[in-house]
Amino acid sequence: MKFSPTKIFLTCLISFLVLPFLPIHTLAQTNLVAERLGLSCDQILKMKTDKWSEYYTQRRGFSEVDQNTAFVVYGDCHQQRNNSLAKRLSPVQNQRIARYRKLFRDYRVASEYLTMAYAGGGTLYGHLAVRGVVIDEEMVEKIINLYLQGNRRNIGLDPQLRASIINRIRRKLEVGNPQIAKNRAVLAEWNTQKQANTEYGNMLRSLNEIEAMLKQERQDVGRVIIQYVDKSTNPRYF
Repeated sequence: MKFSPTKIFLTCLISFLVLPFLPIHTLAQTNLVAERLGLSCDQILKMKTDKWSEYYTQRRGFSEVDQNTAFVVYGDCHQQRNNSLAKRLSPVQNQRIARYRKLFRDYRVASEYLTMAYAGGGTLYGHLAVRGVVIDEEMVEKIINLYLQGNRRNIGLDPQLRASIINRIRRKLEVGNPQIAKNRAVLAEWNTQKQANTEYGNMLRSLNEIEAMLKQERQDVGRVIIQYVDKSTNPRYF
């Protein structure tokens, strides 16, 4: 089977998207444009993720890499739309959004790789880490829209409730602490203790910084961010 230079290039670069610090736009725009299959970003976003993925794979192929590419293209289009919308916000708000995007992506990706460590490996988690880019931009869009609405919607999480939810997330995360004896036994079986230590530490660092930022954040924005963090604390290794 022959692959186009574009597909080979994307296949290599998609493997690096699982790294939490790599933004979507690190991919060459010309290659992503080619993978839109002649459609505009507006047309792709109107299809929603599942329909676009189906449309893409029917034309490109049904491999995991093809599916990953479909999600990356969709996420890139969504990020472009978010960036355009965010131009109406202040520089400080844009800085906070960029930081939330990175911290949430770090947390989400580390969660998948911590799960991988407890499962003893598996490419599934790498694919989920890549495809989660659409979740990142979904969260960012909600934050932008709330900022654009001003303080009229400053409702949702009071400081005590925010702290309570963060503590609940920490308790969920603690179950996957690789230093717990029973967890060390599982990890020793797969020889993945080092990976688990790294990813667990990454999750804690991201959570700590998110919590610090939320102390200076509007309640409605904080509610959205905490909801996404909570959903990504999905310890399938329990």
